Amino acid sequence: QRSAVLIYQNLGYPLGRLDRFEEADAMYERAEQLAIQFGMHELVVQAGYNRAYLFFLRGLYSKALQSFARVRAHFRESGSQLHFGLCDLDEAEIYLQLNIASDASTLARRASEHFKRIGMVYEEAKALAYLGVALMQMNRLTEALETFHLSQQALTSERNDYWIAVLDLYRADVYLVLQRYWEAHS
Repeated sequence: QRSAVLIYQNLGYPLGRLDRFEEADAMYERAEQLAIQFGMHELVVQAGYNRAYLFFLRGLYSKALQSFARVRAHFRESGSQLHFGLCDLDEAEIYLQLNIASDASTLARRASEHFKRIGMVYEEAKALAYLGVALMQMNRLTEALETFHLSQQALTSERNDYWIAVLDLYRADVYLVLQRYWEAHS
């Protein structure tokens, strides 16, 4: 029973990443239905989280935010520290997409602190990167540079070249705004 639920969830993830949203949603929905049928409450919530992220990928931001709020409450109660923090991280990303920097910064800061407490270096660094982008959007450029530096330090220890390059790009953007062209170029 549990295996069937997990199979549907695991099929949904790559389908969503391949932009096959309808098929991914059908897999998550099937996982959710089976989990309900077999009384697997934790897997119901996990499927709900996956669907919330899928709503985000599809640009259904309101629906995603509502879904994240719903599952966050469960993760808080159940003690799922990782998923509780991921809800904040995912919502921060949504608010960045919507150019609502103040909400994005609050959520990213909270996610960063949360992941630091539980020792999740990559997730903490990603939250710091989102915080830096929010600070850029709020024109708090010096703070953004400092935050990008903290994120990049953590990602260097994780050897995550992709995010290091993304942060270099963000920093270059800030340097351009500050008219520090030499630093932007390097």
